[in-house]
Amino acid sequence: MSIEELRQRYVEAKKAVGNCTKAISDLQKKADDLQECLPEINREIELAEKLKFEALDSFALKGDRLTESELKKARVNYDEKLKTRAETNELIEATGRALKKKEAELVRLNAACDLLKRQCWQAVFDEIKSAIPSEVFESVRRLQVIGSQCGQTRQWILDSLFVNPASMEHQGLCAELVKKYQIE
Repeated sequence: MSIEELRQRYVEAKKAVGNCTKAISDLQKKADDLQECLPEINREIELAEKLKFEALDSFALKGDRLTESELKKARVNYDEKLKTRAETNELIEATGRALKKKEAELVRLNAACDLLKRQCWQAVFDEIKSAIPSEVFESVRRLQVIGSQCGQTRQWILDSLFVNPASMEHQGLCAELVKKYQIE
């Protein structure tokens, strides 16, 4: 696969990670909002329960049609508040499950994105390596053999041939390559 094809797949993977991150953020906000509603719902239940008991007491004392109507309304109101709390708790649980699924998806998407990024850089590496004449590789092999005859390790020989760039130089080269290949 070409560098450009891999880079395009990488860009799409990054976009999917961004979308998933936003979905997680939205779900977390939704879960937080639902949690914040619970104290108010509980206060409403307490008030509705109090009103229901007052209506029960009033009906027990008076026993007329007016107090019976008030009692029915108080019971319905109390039941509705309980139902609201139950539904809110169900939504909190469902949002929590959805959040866990999205978080697992984010882990998977990040892993796929990282893999594509490495594949992009591997393709760049392969392209640059293929541009090096084979004589250079043969010369390096010969130098390794000669170095071993001198008692030097392979790593010492390679380090003497290919000096690591200084930190600032490394950062500059990295920025140049990122800009050229558009792979972050």
